[in-house]
Amino acid sequence: MELIVCIDPGHGGTASGAVNEWRCEKDDNLRLAVAVGAILSGCGVTVRFTRKADEAVSIADRKNIANNSGAVLFLSVHRNAHFDKQANGLETIYKDLSSIGFANCVHRELVGLGIFRDRGVKQMDLPVLTSLKIPACLVEVGFISNDNDNELFDKYFNQHAQAIARGVVAALDKDYRWGDDMRRYAKFDDLPDWAKPTVKKLTEPDRDGNVRLAGVGNNVLDLSEDMLRLLVINDRSGLYDQCREKYSG
Repeated sequence: MELIVCIDPGHGGTASGAVNEWRCEKDDNLRLAVAVGAILSGCGVTVRFTRKADEAVSIADRKNIANNSGAVLFLSVHRNAHFDKQANGLETIYKDLSSIGFANCVHRELVGLGIFRDRGVKQMDLPVLTSLKIPACLVEVGFISNDNDNELFDKYFNQHAQAIARGVVAALDKDYRWGDDMRRYAKFDDLPDWAKPTVKKLTEPDRDGNVRLAGVGNNVLDLSEDMLRLLVINDRSGLYDQCREKYSG
């Protein structure tokens, strides 16, 4: 079973969204949405975007894309704004009770980073979330009107892309079945191609092709599909390279 997620970078084209001097929300939204999509694609999830460039897409067209894409989840990516420049933090908005589980999965991962102030998970009848046939939520990753939030957004960009992707994967694992969600892997050659570079970085096969941690005897690893996806997400965020530099220096 192919799992499809629709990602919506908010605004675009003549709709700049919120603005802080030279900085436009539409650009931050697109950059973060594309990063999240790349991580999910690397985990074997098919991603459909409502836009892939700086172009105007109507609310109706965004919902039409989502409803006809075969997607099982819809995620809209935004930055917040307020006339009070002290307003700050992140929040996640969901459309109805069918979406609260998805919203909680994404929000929990974002808040777990401990970077932005937690403004909570909220239910709102936002136009882009209404009339959707699938669970949907919208993330507001910091206030573009707050200079400190912009610094955090830029400095920890990869971590937030990784956290959102982890939340999506967690929601998929909880509410949907992967094509072969019970399959487990012990031999390197049996791994899906998207997982091999990451597993190769972390392990070494024995003479029989069994996967084991490098330098840890003959303990063969029994890797599940969800574990493979989380390993790939961490790898694409640079986590393992950072650890290698820290402990080899």
